Amino acid sequence: MKIIHCADLHLDSAMDSRLPSVKARERRAELRRTFSNLIDYALADGFDAVLICGDLFDEEKVPQPATVANILKMIENASSLRFYYLCGNHEGTSWLDLYPTPENLHVISGTGWTSFREEDVTITGCDISSGTPSWDELRLDPDTYNIVMLHGTVEGGKPDIPLKKLAGRNVDYLALGHIHSFKDGKLDKRGVYAYSGCLEGRGFDETGEKGFVVLDTNVPSYCFVPANGRRIAVVKVPVDGCAAQTELESRMKDIISTLDRGTILRVVFCGSLSQSCQLDTADLERILEPEFYYAEVKDDTVPEIPLSELQSQQSLKGVFARLVMSSDISDDMKGKVIQVGLKALRGERPEL
Repeated sequence: MKIIHCADLHLDSAMDSRLPSVKARERRAELRRTFSNLIDYALADGFDAVLICGDLFDEEKVPQPATVANILKMIENASSLRFYYLCGNHEGTSWLDLYPTPENLHVISGTGWTSFREEDVTITGCDISSGTPSWDELRLDPDTYNIVMLHGTVEGGKPDIPLKKLAGRNVDYLALGHIHSFKDGKLDKRGVYAYSGCLEGRGFDETGEKGFVVLDTNVPSYCFVPANGRRIAVVKVPVDGCAAQTELESRMKDIISTLDRGTILRVVFCGSLSQSCQLDTADLERILEPEFYYAEVKDDTVPEIPLSELQSQQSLKGVFARLVMSSDISDDMKGKVIQVGLKALRGERPEL
């Protein structure tokens, strides 16, 4: 079987914490379009099934009926595909009561294990968001290819997925949702686990490539496929050595020059800023606004302190500066050591 594994679409997300209302509405439409593109990809390449491992929608309350109708119609029209939907921690199943469920949509909900047999493949899952299942009751035929769908975290968070309890249970592919970036690893000698990540990033904590996993049970093999239509990027711009706003602007433009115009961008200025240099974030945002879908500028700089003033401070920084200046290393090296040390004290990763 050829299968697509996806998760965490979070349809009908508000998207308005930063974006203006018009663009928030556009982004909600783009999330729906990305799912539609996934279905088109599956149909064009002769896939058999799509696994949706939780958080198809963003809230427990019933989503917008128009969104539900749109998604169900996409699924119904893709009649050659079977869809397996697992309820996630952000949603309930009440949306399924709005309209008739398409024949090719199979729902997994509740803490009991639900299984579906597809040729020589078995797809099993349970909703661990609504309660802890009996892991010992998961019994899988060793002579079939076994896929298990779960929505939670393997790193001790909530909902918890204890990999040790799943090891040795004839799992070939553990299809996971809840973590919004692709991640995979070995489950045991037989099986692997993988998070598909979300299809589209929604905030600045979801940067980088987003997409889905393609699984071929005949080989067997799996791989990540980028699918996001719009990238989210957080770019850091060091200000050390800049003496004027024009230099800050020039350095920023150099660093972001390779980014696509459709990017949702956050620029973070960091480092020690000369007291003679003023950082005008609003002005820089006005420069970026016509160049990107959305852009914001953050000021994470600290004032550059003259060495004489720094040594006189009764602080950890002052003690550090005095120790360095009293050492027998060269004057040029003293300045470099102090710069690296101050960055480390600010929690920045110094460049050695």
